[in-house]
Amino acid sequence: MLFNIAYARNLIFKDLKFGVNAKVVRRTIGDFASSWGFGFDVGIQFERNNWKFGIMARDITTTFNTWAINETEFDKIKNAISGQNQELPETTEITKPKLQIGAAKEFRIGRFFNLLAEVDLNVRFAKTNDIFSSDAGSVDPAIGFQLDYDKIVYLRAGVGNFQYANTI
Repeated sequence: MLFNIAYARNLIFKDLKFGVNAKVVRRTIGDFASSWGFGFDVGIQFERNNWKFGIMARDITTTFNTWAINETEFDKIKNAISGQNQELPETTEITKPKLQIGAAKEFRIGRFFNLLAEVDLNVRFAKTNDIFSSDAGSVDPAIGFQLDYDKIVYLRAGVGNFQYANTI
């Protein structure tokens, strides 16, 4: 379950928008674990001449989830799959801040069709196996397309989550 409260408004210019949200998350895993968590996101968006630019900071305060684990229930399932689920999970889960930067352009195709093309850069402030990675952070590019028929029916496609894989 997720409880979300959001606020958004136009800033000085009508083309510039700002938004913020607070979230409270409730999760359960079977009978042996449940958690509560909270976090905040903030974003800014600029739109003009069928162009859209945006920056969103997710989990800006670091999102925390605190898990309560029923050890008796965990003991009943911990050997269900050989070699897995042998140890109790951590009781605190932390989601670190991320930055998403995006640009999109809308094209009119004929009388009834529109195409929205977008490019995103998903930035994490940790070294990962993303395409661009350093000690300061990692960047995962993504691209997507949305074709619509008269703003009623939409077809979407995209690719992302590009990563380096070590081969032996």
